[in-house]
Amino acid sequence: YKKQYIGAMPAALEGMFAQFGFDLIRGSAEFVDKNTVKVGEETYSAKHFVIGTGQTYIPLDIPGKEYFHDSREFLDLDEIPDHVTFVGAGIISMEFASLCLALGKKVDIVNLTHAALEQYPQMYAEKIVEKMKAQGANFVFGAHVSEIEKTGESYILRTAEGAEIATDYILVAVGRRANVDGLGLEKLGIEYSGRGIVVDGPSVDEGVEFCAQLHDLALLDDDHALAVRHGDDGAVRDDVVGAVVAAPSGGALLSLDGDHVGGERVTI
Repeated sequence: YKKQYIGAMPAALEGMFAQFGFDLIRGSAEFVDKNTVKVGEETYSAKHFVIGTGQTYIPLDIPGKEYFHDSREFLDLDEIPDHVTFVGAGIISMEFASLCLALGKKVDIVNLTHAALEQYPQMYAEKIVEKMKAQGANFVFGAHVSEIEKTGESYILRTAEGAEIATDYILVAVGRRANVDGLGLEKLGIEYSGRGIVVDGPSVDEGVEFCAQLHDLALLDDDHALAVRHGDDGAVRDDVVGAVVAAPSGGALLSLDGDHVGGERVTI
């Protein structure tokens, strides 16, 4: 499904952008000031910017970390390995592990804490764990993954507590960090971390508050190519449209510019 449908989306979207008259620029964007970004040796200016650079999975910094895979790589597999080990017991690991169990694969789930799906009510999470155990899943709770060793075509996952798991594939899903490094946000006085941009934070300079407070974008009808939902009331701002420029992560950095809805100048 991913290769057939999702894989075709970039080309389809580029066609749509061309149809709408958008300019497409490939490269990594970095803020020069609150009205300017630099891509390569070129600079581009706009009145407002929206940052949509996405997230990247957090790898464990241990020996053998090069053998880890993330959820995107898992979805690229042509065939599911016979034995899959998941590091982390959040929604991604539990969903993909359930899929593997349904296909009759051997599954291990290794988690640092003593519970799965901790962000959800445990009375339900525990029922899911018991169901997956009944399907053959092996849960290892309270374990610190310390090393991955490659042995031929397989791998050995070791924990600091002494456990060893021989497996064919290791997927790490212990969280994601925001792709904000390299954007030059510090030049704008915008506070950020691996969790993302601090909205309405004390360090946000006057004049860039719109960038920090922006909630989402909505595609409207043919007469309103882009609209911006701004503020807690969700009111649609129909007076700003503009440009999109590529960000370091391969995501999109969308800038809004112009005085009229319709997007006379849009750059991606």
